[in-house]
Amino acid sequence: MPYDCPLVSIIIPCYNAELWIGEALDSCMAQTYRPLEIIVIDDGSTDGSLKVIQWYTEEHPNLIQYETGPNRGGCAARNRGFAVSKGEYALFLDADDLLEPETIDGQIRVMSGRTDVIVTCPWWNIEWTGNEWKKVYPHPTRTTDPLIAELRYGDFLPSPTLLWPRNVIKGLGGWDETLWANQDGDLRLRARLNDYQIIPSKQGGFAYRRYSFTTVSMRATERNLESRIRVLEKVEAILQRTGRLNQYRLDLSFAYHRLASGLMPQNELLGERALSHAKRLGGIRSVQGTLKHRLLCYSIGLKRKERLARWLTSGRFRNILGRNRVAPTFTEPLS
Repeated sequence: MPYDCPLVSIIIPCYNAELWIGEALDSCMAQTYRPLEIIVIDDGSTDGSLKVIQWYTEEHPNLIQYETGPNRGGCAARNRGFAVSKGEYALFLDADDLLEPETIDGQIRVMSGRTDVIVTCPWWNIEWTGNEWKKVYPHPTRTTDPLIAELRYGDFLPSPTLLWPRNVIKGLGGWDETLWANQDGDLRLRARLNDYQIIPSKQGGFAYRRYSFTTVSMRATERNLESRIRVLEKVEAILQRTGRLNQYRLDLSFAYHRLASGLMPQNELLGERALSHAKRLGGIRSVQGTLKHRLLCYSIGLKRKERLARWLTSGRFRNILGRNRVAPTFTEPLS
């Protein structure tokens, strides 16, 4: 097959996405690029997702294939889809997201037969406002070093924006099936740390659907929260092994501290674990954020600061204000 028209595999894990999977498949079939194969792995859905997938497969048997089985998680579904795929390039699309028609065509043109780079496309969020979906663009990256952008500032590229050469996915060992959150971040960071360049296409685009209810990976279960720490711990291990930890020490400490801030209100034990990594790598310099946040972290510590924030927004505090009409004086230690 000539390099300018290689087979591309779109791999879609699906778990309880009955409302969205049809639109996702429509956006795949609307791609102007061919040859294409679409592989859907139903991950034990309990809603009507499988019926929708079966209907599309029956209507388009030469383009779409599917498998179904017990719920094993998104990474296992993606790995299975990749295993049965045949494309020289692969794109992993979530079941509730959308591709613009010229997306893959633009990525293949930029790829130009290479198998040592990854090609991204433009992207935006679509957010439900209560009566319509609104397009919201992400902020531009804040540094030219993509690893610093991701660690220090939290900039990221959603997985469905990326077109991967098959050999790159195989070389990275695929998706980590032990992770239950930030799975795409893990794969993307491992690619960056293995010095794979991510280059942009300006054609087409990807719409990342955001709605009021949380996705599986965003739920505050202990395994999801712990997975987010382990992604950074894996990054640290690779940096240490390749002799680059000192170069990115402070950037990684910022990432750990930012994660600790998010974890503390939900699981203080895991928050402390992330915070200990931040302190070990960056000390007091690991604190990032608004001036108020930094001052409180410097003066009373992150854990006490988060406890104070939760108390100030609690119903108990508002009740006290309602009775006394003045803010109370703290008479007990926060720890």
